[in-house]
Amino acid sequence: VLLRSREVKIGKYDNLSDVAEQHRLQSLEKAKVIQWLCFTPPSTITNVKDVSKKLLLQALEHSNVLFREFALISMWRVPAMPIGAHTALGFLAEPLKQLAETLETSEDHNVFEDLREVEEWREYYSCDATYRNWLKIELENAEVPVSELSLEEKERAISAAKETLTASLSLLERRETQWLASTDNIYESAEPVFLELHATAMLCLPSGDCLCPDATVCTTLMSALYASVGDEVVSNRQLMLIA
Repeated sequence: VLLRSREVKIGKYDNLSDVAEQHRLQSLEKAKVIQWLCFTPPSTITNVKDVSKKLLLQALEHSNVLFREFALISMWRVPAMPIGAHTALGFLAEPLKQLAETLETSEDHNVFEDLREVEEWREYYSCDATYRNWLKIELENAEVPVSELSLEEKERAISAAKETLTASLSLLERRETQWLASTDNIYESAEPVFLELHATAMLCLPSGDCLCPDATVCTTLMSALYASVGDEVVSNRQLMLIA
């Protein structure tokens, strides 16, 4: 069941031209398997409590795999929520609350790590929802000439932007499990350290459609990257970009 839940059903959503929406619906299909793992087995089964606990532990582990995948496929700049992730979190909410209350300190360390990761993803997707709410407001306002926007609409957009920034900063700085590594004990080398990064980027329009890069787009992107560092870095050839 778990293996089949990771499969993408070819052809089911091919009639959709919006790739981001295809990914959203596919993630919902994958998330539904969590519901099967969260059900309560019949009381007539031998060792029903142990069986139920094993199912929940399997749901815990598998859901984290899905959350990682959903985070990657939902990076489209669209206001639609990553429905698969929120569906899985809904299935897990009550069962994992009960599981956390009954866990003993002698449990496998990985169980506690998996529980903590689920909570981290819950925080992440909460922040993601705040961002998409702001994005929705911005896209709606973009369809109206600036001169015709009311003061209320402008203030609503500003308020949503501030809320998004606050939520993002809170996520990055949370002390329990930091999403950014601490910079207190970073080793500083006396010699310059150079990293060669190979990256493939996909440019998207606000609608989520892929944008085929041309010479102008590539040049603009390279100029923007060079502009993000100082002139000294560029002149000393400490940053090189090859498009």
